[in-house]
Amino acid sequence: VKRDLAWLTLPPLLCRSRSADTALSLAARALLRAAAARLPGFAGSSAPYLWRNFLDLPGRVLDDGEESRVILGRPPIHVVLNQSGLARTRFTLSWFDERLFVLGTED
Repeated sequence: VKRDLAWLTLPPLLCRSRSADTALSLAARALLRAAAARLPGFAGSSAPYLWRNFLDLPGRVLDDGEESRVILGRPPIHVVLNQSGLARTRFTLSWFDERLFVLGTED
């Protein structure tokens, strides 16, 4: 836990409040834990490991006004994302005009 929180800590230039940084780090860790729980065999992985193998990749957003398509590059362990269904996900964001987002990887 401490290692993840230390790794997720923002530089002081971006977040001067220690309590706000701790809150953001805890929220980010919870989000990573929730995503990792859906990946078979990776629930206990550290934040740096998850970043390197699943999240550190290029991406782009294509927006046609009705739908936003989020296209991600292929992470090193892309087969796990495909198996878990996380590589192809559809969702809306209530705070972003209920627009449909479609998340996928490049083929």
